[in-house]
Amino acid sequence: MSLTQRYFLQFAYNGQAFNGWQVQLNTITTVQQVMQEAMRKLLSEHDLNLIGCGRTDTGVHAEDFYAHFDSYKKDLHEDPDNFLFKLNKILPKEIAVKKTIPVHDKASARYDAVSRVYEYRITRKKDAFLADFTWFIFGKLNFEKMQKACEIYAATSDFASFAKSNDQKHDNTCIVKEVKLFEREDGVWVFRIEANRFIRNMVRALVGTMVKVGKEKISVEDLHKIIADRDRKSAGMSAPAQGLFLVKVNYKESLFEKMIVE
Repeated sequence: MSLTQRYFLQFAYNGQAFNGWQVQLNTITTVQQVMQEAMRKLLSEHDLNLIGCGRTDTGVHAEDFYAHFDSYKKDLHEDPDNFLFKLNKILPKEIAVKKTIPVHDKASARYDAVSRVYEYRITRKKDAFLADFTWFIFGKLNFEKMQKACEIYAATSDFASFAKSNDQKHDNTCIVKEVKLFEREDGVWVFRIEANRFIRNMVRALVGTMVKVGKEKISVEDLHKIIADRDRKSAGMSAPAQGLFLVKVNYKESLFEKMIVE
């Protein structure tokens, strides 16, 4: 019989306030560090560890993020509103916890994720209230050619050309389920991509290269060679962090079937 109960925590955060998700060895403020400290204090469990569904870089936002933790308190689900109220009260305003879900003791927020969905948001008009959440691009951008670039991305599985340079010897294969570029009602352009996994810096590199196509500095046909080169230097710059959002993490429904340790 396990002495602890495993839970999934669902939350969102504004990445502008943090140096990414993962705890650092120095004193840099990260989402994981801040949340672990708050939960250890609230639950009086000083060895509590929060394991995230992935890692986001400095300045990247998450509208839908999951992490799992084990607690000696097996009744957190019985009065979730009270627990969430207390936790949100001691967390900074940039983090909002939405839900606590009891799961079986082998469930993993990271490895049980079926797919993740990212959005990158671009604004064509300078807006003081969107500055921290979009990339403002002035000048000509060919929307249709950028959509063609998305079609090429959708047919790609080897993303070595879009991996951070020191990661290129690792597995750069990703199964892409959807890639599209669309315009919201408020005029913001949204690049949306869903895949089973993502490699470090991949989405920002894809967007930076797509924008290069939109500015007609490279052709749509050039993308095929860039992908074949498997060289980060061939692709475009990485788009700024503030426009990137993790918007959804998908799991099998069976993972959330109530499994409480007695």
